[in-house]
Amino acid sequence: HQEVANQTGLLCSMLLRNDQGVTAPRAEADLQQHKLTLQQERELCEYIEVLTEHHLPPTRQMVQNFAAEMAHESVSDTWVSNFLYCHSDTLLHKWCTAMDKQRHYTNSPAKYEQYFKLLH
Repeated sequence: HQEVANQTGLLCSMLLRNDQGVTAPRAEADLQQHKLTLQQERELCEYIEVLTEHHLPPTRQMVQNFAAEMAHESVSDTWVSNFLYCHSDTLLHKWCTAMDKQRHYTNSPAKYEQYFKLLH
């Protein structure tokens, strides 16, 4: 979708909705499809790539927050899914497992302090 969007100047989200056969009243559809401009979508992709290169890949919630900040309005979780799908040629997204409970409980400032006191 992104390649076609770049060639035609249309938003990737518009092409995706068209492929899925999702229809809505034109005014409503326009509002939903134009959360970000094509340039803003590119900038968001670049920002995600920079964070990932610095080993700080953003969560879906972070992408949603970044997009909402750029759009000056909230964006849905579905919007994030569509955005990631449309930009799957440049953005890799995958599910991560959470830290297991025992590792979480061992991560405490008091235990780190105790460890460093033993070293000195």
